[in-house]
Amino acid sequence: MSAHKKRKLARADENSSDSSEQQGSDSSQSDSEDSSNSSDSKSEKGSDVAVDLEFFDPKESDFQGLKSLLHLFLDGQEYDSSLLATVGSVIKTGEDGDPLGLVTVLNTQRYSGLQHMQQILSFLKLNAPTPTDATRVQQVWQSTGTGLMLTERLANTPPQLAPPLIQSLCEEIHWALEDEPTQAARDAYNFNAYLVVSRVYEDEDEAGMGSSKATGKQPKKPPAGPKKVVYARPEDEYFHKQAEWSYIFPVANRATEKDELRQLRIVMCLKPAKLKLARKELDKVVGNPVAALAAA
Repeated sequence: MSAHKKRKLARADENSSDSSEQQGSDSSQSDSEDSSNSSDSKSEKGSDVAVDLEFFDPKESDFQGLKSLLHLFLDGQEYDSSLLATVGSVIKTGEDGDPLGLVTVLNTQRYSGLQHMQQILSFLKLNAPTPTDATRVQQVWQSTGTGLMLTERLANTPPQLAPPLIQSLCEEIHWALEDEPTQAARDAYNFNAYLVVSRVYEDEDEAGMGSSKATGKQPKKPPAGPKKVVYARPEDEYFHKQAEWSYIFPVANRATEKDELRQLRIVMCLKPAKLKLARKELDKVVGNPVAALAAA
């Protein structure tokens, strides 16, 4: 899915970009650092540095930056991320800036024959905590109208980016349903369910080894799993609340130091109506200046 036009996402406060997770290369922060250097005296006093974030179509010069961003999507497992680095919309501070993120939705059936999609499905099934979870993810993946939602971005992007980011993604889907040149292409964006794969954390002292959730079903006793989930991305908390089902598993081959949050993966399935509810709650709690501006 390509951006229909350049979109301004948000004006972010550079000072709010702290995070316990680190991805990508140092060069990805060059634009914000340049802004900071031009106003050292203000930054030293803790004042805000405004950075405009925008959507762009991916271009050849973005390829390596996006590959670096995507290589951890399967927790270091080898997979072909080349196509993922050429589709969707790229988040940057300007036309010539370094990629800060990638957002897109891929129809799992339309791209089912591609190697990287098969590798992603295998990863999700292999790490499912229970056979029921593995069956669920395979059934949804193979169903007509399922979209794999990718909102990969650097860990130090500000949380205020989340609401306009998800809004813009949903608008892109709406435009694709109207603007794609063929009926087959339009049908590829008529989604009945979304699969979201993201990263969360928990306290090592309270850790379990896996967790499964199915909305509306009360287990006889609490399942083993994280007692308190810490969400790295604001939208994931609201996606999780509205998910039809979800499961969590630990990131393999990653040691956890004392007093360090343990890194986990979360897989969630949302219906379009539930995604809409999650967006409303996200906008209400975090705020969405783009939506507020449009409503004014």
